[in-house]
Amino acid sequence: MSAEQDKDYSGLIALALTYLGALLFAAILAPWVYHEIQSWHATNPNLLTEEIADNGFDDYFDRLRWLWVLACLPWLIRRLHLKGWAANGFSWDTLDWMACFKYCVVGIALLITVAVVRLPTAEFSISKELSEKWSGILIEAALGALLIAFLEEYVFRSLIWKAFSMWRPIIGGVVIASVFFAYTHYKMPDDLWDAYNGSIQFSAGLYVAWGTLIGFFYDASLLDFLNLTLLGVWLSLLRIRSNNLARSLGLHAGIVFALLAFVEMVDVQTTPLRWLFGGPGLRDGLLTFLIFSGGVFIEVKSFRHSASSVQ
Repeated sequence: MSAEQDKDYSGLIALALTYLGALLFAAILAPWVYHEIQSWHATNPNLLTEEIADNGFDDYFDRLRWLWVLACLPWLIRRLHLKGWAANGFSWDTLDWMACFKYCVVGIALLITVAVVRLPTAEFSISKELSEKWSGILIEAALGALLIAFLEEYVFRSLIWKAFSMWRPIIGGVVIASVFFAYTHYKMPDDLWDAYNGSIQFSAGLYVAWGTLIGFFYDASLLDFLNLTLLGVWLSLLRIRSNNLARSLGLHAGIVFALLAFVEMVDVQTTPLRWLFGGPGLRDGLLTFLIFSGGVFIEVKSFRHSASSVQ
């Protein structure tokens, strides 16, 4: 049997149907949901509507995309032959839970390190409400980090990685899945949305869907894209080496927690030397590149050490 015949495209087809279906689903429903929330807030304002009514239309679109992905999970799991907790990355023992916590601390430490190095060169101010709301900020950041890390790690490091690995060897699957991970972080560009003059109707949903597809080509920088890809590779290698999501989920949650808390606590007005230190998150900048490259290097070295020990 040829190498071409050995390739299994069923995972890629399932992934493409899910991704494109999510865009279409959100394009159709987002205008209706947006107007319903606005009407609800206008007639019966409360804490819930106050929280979500101010969100931009593209935020509604993005949340509805995830709703489609969640609805497709049972079908995707069957198509990718992921049977049981272990196959999906959730078979954890005590050491795995400890490793999850350890890597969460590592993620927090990485962002704090970048902030400490960067802030002396930037103009910034501490939130005036920090002394009163610090506990609420930390709780909200923790809940947001857990939700984002859980969804992204399961979708990208279990489902999407498996789909690409059915088509390419494991390492090839890691690289391609990580490139896709980076690509999906580019959403509707602000400038493109600002240029839209139409009302929030079905056409607006299609416009945001199109902007989401081309967002990467519109405003991605090489270093920014490379850093996101390296982060994806690092997280994927953590998942493969431990054969579960404990370490990658912990690292991802730690980074997101520190980022969400930092954004609420510190207002950075200017960022001189951004090419070196990066912006508010661990995404751009040469320092971020060095950190993520170091993480990938350590994981690759650990793989080689494990292989030599087996031999």
